[in-house]
This record gives sequence, structure tokens and C-alpha cells, in this order.
Amino acid sequence: PLDPSERVRISNAVVHLDRDGFRGPGPALAGDRRLAFIVGGSAAFGHYSSSDDATISGYLNAMQKEYLFVNAGVPSWTSTQELFRVAFELAAFRPSLVVAYDGANDAGHIGSRLPVGTPENFSQLSEAVDRLEGRPTTASTRAPWRWFVRVFPEVSDRVNRLVLPAIVGYPKEAPGPPLSLEHLKAGTDRYIQNLRRMGDLVFAGGGRFMWVYQPVRD
Repeated sequence: PLDPSERVRISNAVVHLDRDGFRGPGPALAGDRRLAFIVGGSAAFGHYSSSDDATISGYLNAMQKEYLFVNAGVPSWTSTQELFRVAFELAAFRPSLVVAYDGANDAGHIGSRLPVGTPENFSQLSEAVDRLEGRPTTASTRAPWRWFVRVFPEVSDRVNRLVLPAIVGYPKEAPGPPLSLEHLKAGTDRYIQNLRRMGDLVFAGGGRFMWVYQPVRD
């Protein structure tokens, strides 16, 4: 949410967000420890983790006392969004260390045939901007059953892939043509450039930058 107080209100026993959108302990709690941030998508954020402590940043904070690792991961984010957060928010803290734990969302995005650098949830972001500027959104014209998709995304996905084709004869989506080498190169170049720019920003503030490519099973 854009309202900082709303970020705090949506916190619960499993996920605690502060006013700046950090999960778990924020920069103000660093004390005598050196400040470190972890940026990335859902893996860095700790999707499906049982608590703030059961995240990468939580485990690192329990393993050592030199650094306070602040969880700056956001589900679905690509390296382009991480770069903007480093540039416009995290660099101002002059952290001693920033770790980028990412790659999966960028790789998935390259296969989507969207322009490189487009956020994964572009349509939702576009609707948020439309609401802020008072324009009608596609969400306002959606059928009432859309709430079911939001509450039960996995069930809805299985219905779309398995049940509907069997009932109404929907053809299964055919695979598109192979991605061109130019498209793949543009996507990987953007990803590497984003990492280098994040590193430059952190180095300029006297900190260190570490990149860890996220292991992807599929």
C-alpha cells in the first residue's frame, strides 16, 4: 500500500511490515551492527516462510552479529524494480552491504515477450496509477467472480487449465515461437546492467555489493 500506516496495519503474526515496507527489523534497529539490505523477489522476501525469522535475512541475523540484514525483498519484483529501490531509498542509508538475491523473475519475464524491464505485475501497477489519477480501470469492469480468482489463485489456475478445456472444449494454449536471440540478449543485458548500476550506487556510498543468482528448479 502507498499509505505507510496501511503497510503496518496489514502486518500479522507471520509477516511484519514496517512503515517503509521492510519485513522484520528495519534499519532503525541496527544499533552497533553494520547495516545490510537484501533485495530480490519472493525468495528474498520469504514467501511461504513461517515467520520473519524464517527468511534469508532472519537466518543471517541469527548466524552473526556484525551486520543487521534488513529484508527489502518484494514478491514478483524484477531487478529493474530493485534498482529503483536501491537508487531512491536504500542508497540514502549508506549501507555497508547490499545483497541481490534474484534472477528467477527476470528470467521468467524474458520469456513473456514483454519489453525488457517491464515489471512482472505491470497490469496491476498500471491500474494503480489509473486509480490515483482518477481514470477508469479495467478492474472496475471485471465480472464479480474475479474475487474468487484473487482469493483462490491456485484453484482458479487449475480450473482454467484443466476443467474448462474439458467442459467447453477450450483449446489448450499453444506454445509460441521460440524467443529470438535478440530478445534474450536484450533481457540478459538489462539484467546485468541493473546489477552493475546497483553495485555502482552501493560502492559510491562506501559499501559492498554482492550478487547471488537465485537457484531455480524449473
